[in-house]
Amino acid sequence: MEFLLDAVILAAGIAIAGYFTGNGLKNIGGKKSHG
Repeated sequence: MEFLLDAVILAAGIAIAGYFTGNGLKNIGGKKSHG
């Protein structure tokens, strides 16, 4: 159970980090293309 909990937390952290990283790159790319 402990391993499963760690795996879920790790997967959630990666998903959240990837989501915010993708959004940040999109915003930066949009500003650069307009600027």
